[in-house]
Amino acid sequence: MTGRKLPPLLAGAEYECPALNSLNFTAPDIARELRGEATSLLQLGFTNEVNLRIPLRAFQLQMLMCALIRTFPQQALLNLRLFEEAANAQDDPAAAEGKAKGAG
Repeated sequence: MTGRKLPPLLAGAEYECPALNSLNFTAPDIARELRGEATSLLQLGFTNEVNLRIPLRAFQLQMLMCALIRTFPQQALLNLRLFEEAANAQDDPAAAEGKAKGAG
């Protein structure tokens, strides 16, 4: 399916969307960011099979991250801990295995 441009929307108007089905984004490309280009892509997929691709700059993704962290601080901390544990497990599989045995 080929992408089409979104028709013009009215400023100040509100639009309802169907339920969100998927959310993905591509990480920024730093070299292109330095040239002022939008390099990240936020992709929203809805249950009616409509997909929106929104180009973003790195700072816009950071603004989104900050808003989500303010909204869900405990979940953000938990995800950060899980991410750190997974990174440590990759760096030192034996230590991660020992931790798992000690917990069980």
